[in-house]
Amino acid sequence: MRGASYQTAPLVQYSQRFRELAERLFALVRARIHPTQAKQYKGSYSFTATSTQGTAAKIIIYEGGRGKANGRWPGLDDALYVLLRVNTTAAPQVWQQVSSEYPAIFRRMKIDDTLAIAPAHSEQFAFFSVGNDDDFENVAEMISKWVLAL
Repeated sequence: MRGASYQTAPLVQYSQRFRELAERLFALVRARIHPTQAKQYKGSYSFTATSTQGTAAKIIIYEGGRGKANGRWPGLDDALYVLLRVNTTAAPQVWQQVSSEYPAIFRRMKIDDTLAIAPAHSEQFAFFSVGNDDDFENVAEMISKWVLAL
């Protein structure tokens, strides 16, 4: 595990371009899961697991100079990021199941290369960046399957 964590800044402090991408992806995922499982916070978007009510996935924005990076920082590019919770009992099995359906997405991350989001430093997330060239419908479908399976 990497041991890095990030405390997001308020969403309004990030660039409009990234906020619009985040809102678009959040809406696509929210439409695929139960509305109570999707929540916008001050600095991120979160999705609650179906079985445990713990955080299963997040959407965050990273831009240098905003928020606060801690620990062995991975040197992220300024981008929109999807985070998948990997330190749960079910995560390895769900990883196998969902990764086989979305191999191109899962090649972009590793289950043991993780990031925590403050204040929940015990929740570890694998992550990948999302950009304009990504198929947002496909990414949203993958996130919803992760959330519903976890």
